[in-house]
Amino acid sequence: MEFPLTLSTSDDVEDRETEKGRLEEAYEKCDRDLDELIVQHYTELTTAIRTYQSITERITNSRNKIKQVTARALLETQPACGLLLTFAKKHALFLFASMACFSS
Repeated sequence: MEFPLTLSTSDDVEDRETEKGRLEEAYEKCDRDLDELIVQHYTELTTAIRTYQSITERITNSRNKIKQVTARALLETQPACGLLLTFAKKHALFLFASMACFSS
C-alpha cells in the first residue's frame, strides 16, 4: 500500500495534492480497465459465479445430510450402548462377587 505512505511523507501541501491527483487518476484508470475486462469476460464470469454457487450449495447440503445421519445414528445406537454398559456393569459386579466368595 503505497497510498498512505506516499501522502504522509510528502513535504508540503502542493506535493500531497499532486500525489493525490496522480493516485486518483491511477485508481480511475484501474476501475475503467476492470469494467472493460468484466464486459469482455461477462459470460465466463457469470458461469464461474454460478458454478461456485452450485458447488457451495451442494457442499452445504452434503454437510447437512452428514449431520442428520450422524445425529440419527447416535440416537439409534445410544440405547444399545446403554444396554451394553448395563450388561458390562452387571458382569463386573458378578465377577467381583465371585472373587469375594472364593477369597473368603
